[in-house]
Amino acid sequence: MIRALKPEHVFQLKNLCHGGQVDQFGRCVCPERYTGEYCWDRICRPPATPSYGMCCCPPATYGDFCEHDLIFPINNTSVSVVPIETTTKFAQQHLSLLIIVFTVFYYIERFFD
Repeated sequence: MIRALKPEHVFQLKNLCHGGQVDQFGRCVCPERYTGEYCWDRICRPPATPSYGMCCCPPATYGDFCEHDLIFPINNTSVSVVPIETTTKFAQQHLSLLIIVFTVFYYIERFFD
């Protein structure tokens, strides 16, 4: 028989659950795109794979869950370099996207030359 939890136990579990939601039986209620016992595992858009708490996006996709597609212009092959200021969070989450974008532009430019 499953019983509802006492309020003090629910409060303790809320601190463990990503998103802080617990049902009446003490199970974490995961926010959208998260799963697992404590809702810490990301649900990446296929064919992306989760790794160390982040989604590893395949080429031409980006976002925290690889939920966005890169759309490349067919006729525009110019590349502009804009200096940016980076932070640790930016570097961890978006450096691979920059590398992919510059690589794609490089090959597009070579293809149309």
